[in-house]
Amino acid sequence: MVDQLEISVAEILAALGYDLVEFRQVGAAQRPLLQVRIDLPGSLGEAGVSSDDCVRASRALEQALEERGLVGALYTLEVSSPGDDRPLRKPADWRRFLGSRVKLKHQAVQGAVYGIIEEVDDISAQRTLVLVRPEDGTELMELDLAQMRDARLAPDTTPKPKPGKGGETARRQASK
Repeated sequence: MVDQLEISVAEILAALGYDLVEFRQVGAAQRPLLQVRIDLPGSLGEAGVSSDDCVRASRALEQALEERGLVGALYTLEVSSPGDDRPLRKPADWRRFLGSRVKLKHQAVQGAVYGIIEEVDDISAQRTLVLVRPEDGTELMELDLAQMRDARLAPDTTPKPKPGKGGETARRQASK
């Protein structure tokens, strides 16, 4: 459920030219911690949000939230970039990262699954299916987005072999 505070945060950020990626309100009601993750529309992570963007968004959010009376006098606001493991929530997020590696947890699947986003299909205004090709070689999964428990980008962090340290050169030398 989206509350009025989250809606307001999204509107303020949109006016500044940012997308709200994730909003969390944690801690005590008298002194909440507001965690806000922002991104630039259309950014695929190469030239994403800078620290200057976070400062700009933080200042604008503080001013607007206090002026509108949406938070009490005692609160903490954290604004950050979505990071490499950004969450995927809306169908637009899934479309934006087609072909990317993802880690997901879904009601129809036991445990976490790593795979590649193959397709996003809007069945209706309320129902979206995502097709994910699991890395373990099992069959293509067709998953209802409404039943997704958690989904995040999972960039491959395996180091690439250095020239001369494996790969084609090493195979040629071994076959001699």
